[in-house]
Amino acid sequence: MRYTHNLKDAEALELTEGMTQARELYVQKQKSVTVKVHMDSEDALPLFNELPMNLLPPLPIGHQWVSHNDTYSVIRDKNAIQQQVSITLFGPSHHQTPHINFLCQVNGNTTYSFAKTIKANGPSSRAYPMTPSDFHVNGYNYIPGETFQNHMRGHLIDHQDTIMGAGLTLSTKFAPNYVPEPPVDAWGKFFRNHKIKLVRKKGGYYTQHNEYDDLSCLTVNGTLVPSHARLYTYDNNLQLDDIHHASWTENLARADASTTYVDFYKTHFISCLTASSVVQCYEPGITDRALRVLRKNAFKTMLQINSGDVSSRFSVKDQANSACEAANLEVTSTNCLPTSALKLFDVARSDKVKVSTHEMKRSLYHVDKLLEIDGAKVYSETTKAKGIQFFHKLNAVEHGNVDVDSLEDHFKQNCSL
Repeated sequence: MRYTHNLKDAEALELTEGMTQARELYVQKQKSVTVKVHMDSEDALPLFNELPMNLLPPLPIGHQWVSHNDTYSVIRDKNAIQQQVSITLFGPSHHQTPHINFLCQVNGNTTYSFAKTIKANGPSSRAYPMTPSDFHVNGYNYIPGETFQNHMRGHLIDHQDTIMGAGLTLSTKFAPNYVPEPPVDAWGKFFRNHKIKLVRKKGGYYTQHNEYDDLSCLTVNGTLVPSHARLYTYDNNLQLDDIHHASWTENLARADASTTYVDFYKTHFISCLTASSVVQCYEPGITDRALRVLRKNAFKTMLQINSGDVSSRFSVKDQANSACEAANLEVTSTNCLPTSALKLFDVARSDKVKVSTHEMKRSLYHVDKLLEIDGAKVYSETTKAKGIQFFHKLNAVEHGNVDVDSLEDHFKQNCSL
């Protein structure tokens, strides 16, 4: 890539005259993050800034997108662990209406891709930037005698949708454009390939959100294997078509050979938009009331997932995502406990699925964040009871390197004030 642009907007966090005490507290707890944007043409960046916010990549815990002065940037809560976020822009294309494709990486792992389908053929060479054995995972239980003894080299931006032109980096030859997929044909070859062909036939777009957790393993070339993937497909007007959500540890093969993989996945792997990760941008001009509405909607979604009113394939994961979004948008006065804390306790109390280390860390971080807010020292008896149940649940399962005892002591200390 020829150019690197530092995406950062400190002005988005400036205190302004007339700002409420609650907003001042919110702004002072945030910090601007530098996002490295790599591109071959400086004409690509304005096209990125013109994208609807719902097409932006989901960000790590405590980080969020900002929309200010017609540009996007990123901020994070000062208590959040800073993550290295980078964007790689491909293009723009030389069509009458230019477009870009892009990848997002967090700490070197590709978490998100965005692509527009192209009906013309891609590059003549289909040479991969890695060998099949580069995606071998030592210790993985590959089935002896089966075709695949390595993880699959899965395109994110498909070969046919590569933007070509003089001086442009080809995404199909760019290693971060590939993620290790399970060593079966079911997801990549039989489902994803055919699903995107249907999108390409009518014209449209697709994105893929890859999630990683503490159980994600490494290939021999150091590429982290996702634990979950969400494939979003859109029509030519960027209207959502479908969301498919799969875990790499589940059986991805169709159960009935009489149906196509696209139809089988439509029945068994479809996900509800409401339950999926939805990006909300912070805008300096937005009112406190509007922010509270966004936060209220986020934890309302979490309650709906928990009750089953909103369909979710992975309930605890989607509840935790909604809880994180609610905490990111928390604007509160200094004399009350943010409602999100109460809802976060509910995440770990879910009896539907076992709380994994990853979701636990998410919940713990945001409970800790909310406990630190000035004035959040007095809890109702309901909140105290839920907090006690929360930590009782955590103490009953494995929680990795999370210091649950210290956080529980912190909570009890606040309860006693």
